[in-house]
Amino acid sequence: MQSDPHGYETNFKTGYNRIFAYAAEKNLEPLGHFGPSKELYFNDPAEVPEEELMTEVQLPVK
Repeated sequence: MQSDPHGYETNFKTGYNRIFAYAAEKNLEPLGHFGPSKELYFNDPAEVPEEELMTEVQLPVK
């Protein structure tokens, strides 16, 4: 499963909340207590404004 939040603090947390809510809705069980999750960063906060930051959150599930 994955989520693509943009921005950092607010949207990053929103991305995690969305992915865990989706897993629960579909009766998918995350591996481990809170993951293990994986975060992929597609741009650099030193180069783009915060609202344009892109991070993909991946969560392995059973």
